[in-house]
Order: sequence, then C-alpha cells, then structure tokens
Amino acid sequence: MVLPAELEDAYHQELMEFEEKEKMQYITTAERIGIEKGERIGVRKTAENLLAMGVLTNEQIAQATGLTLKEIRKLKKSVRQGNA
Repeated sequence: MVLPAELEDAYHQELMEFEEKEKMQYITTAERIGIEKGERIGVRKTAENLLAMGVLTNEQIAQATGLTLKEIRKLKKSVRQGNA
C-alpha cells in the first residue's frame, strides 16, 4: 500500500515517536522476511561447514542447526557435488 507523501511522512513521524515512547522497534514485514532469510542462509552455511569437516554425524548436525535429517542429507549430496 502506498500512501501520499504527506501521509507517509506523518505516519513515519508518529511511528518513531511511539517507538521512542514505548522503547520498542517496529520491524516491517519486509525486514522480518529478510532477517528470516538471512538466518536460513546462516544455518545452511553452518551445516555445510560442519559437513565439510566430517567430524559430526548427520544427526548431530541436524540437532545443532535445527535442520531435518532429510535437509542434511540433501545438503550433503550438494556439498559432495560442489553445488552448495
């Protein structure tokens, strides 16, 4: 949804005042989606690194990263093929 410029400015000013008053930060949907995507990328990269080290079992990597065993197995195939 796009607001006219004067309403958008008023909205943002009011939001900033509210955040300051309540000591809270508003996170937009786009920001939240970006944060979640970044977290997923970080988890995947961590799993890739653990797989490459070859020290932990798939179960241990799944437990450490929160990924499923199915996701770990798929990632392991991808890492072996150099597609990660």
